[in-house]
Amino acid sequence: MKTSSIRIGALCAAAIILAACASSVPEVESEKVFGYQSQIEAASGYASQQTLIASLVPELKSSAAACGAFKSASQPLVSQCLRVSAVAYYLLAKSSNAGDAQTAARAGMEEVRSASASVCMPSVTDQTTAANCEVIKSYTALLDTRLLTSSIQSEARAASREPGSLVATFIDLDDAIRRDWAGSRTSIQASEHEKLACSIYSADADLQLRLSGGEEWPAIKNASNGALVQASKSLQLEVCPEGSADCDPAICEREPDGVACQRQRLYALGLLCQAGRTG
Repeated sequence: MKTSSIRIGALCAAAIILAACASSVPEVESEKVFGYQSQIEAASGYASQQTLIASLVPELKSSAAACGAFKSASQPLVSQCLRVSAVAYYLLAKSSNAGDAQTAARAGMEEVRSASASVCMPSVTDQTTAANCEVIKSYTALLDTRLLTSSIQSEARAASREPGSLVATFIDLDDAIRRDWAGSRTSIQASEHEKLACSIYSADADLQLRLSGGEEWPAIKNASNGALVQASKSLQLEVCPEGSADCDPAICEREPDGVACQRQRLYALGLLCQAGRTG
């Protein structure tokens, strides 16, 4: 009887240890990834941010992989780990390295999207799981515009590259904004949409300095304006913000595709981006 009691006690202790180790995976990786996110968001300027992201690629991949392999019967813990992976892959998508970090971000986010389907169901009642699922949904929906914006930012600052693919990238971005920014948005999406729009606006200005006067520029600028106008429209910015001279608030209702409407939408976006909301 005594031996049996010792054995049961040992098994219970082992089970407690295993449970503690399992629960520590989402907690440990969460602390790491959200720490990395804070560092990246605090980085001053595009170049500094890219240097930091490049140094963190192995750590972001490692944390995402650890959470991808995490198994538990607890929905809150599983959703927490999927949330960590979603944030890690979104941060990788900010990288200018299309051949490594961005590829990993696209493949990894698709795995998160698939894995979350069985956890993030409409019937979820646990508040922790529901909150985690909202973050997962936010970042998975942001991925395409993030990757396209990163490609444009990289091109805008790489003077040695050929600009031939920029028209197609801006058109793809326009389509992604129309598709993914429509309807209601979470607080994360609302904030990121503004940052992304202003990153595009800033990259467009850099491209103009580099390419204006070249034979490719008119086509690039036309495609760029299309994406920027769509971003301004999707953000529901006022057509005639304060400071607009002789502006007709109904101009975009009468002629939504007219030059005057587009000019006002670009002006409204410019005012927003003067505050430096890039990311």
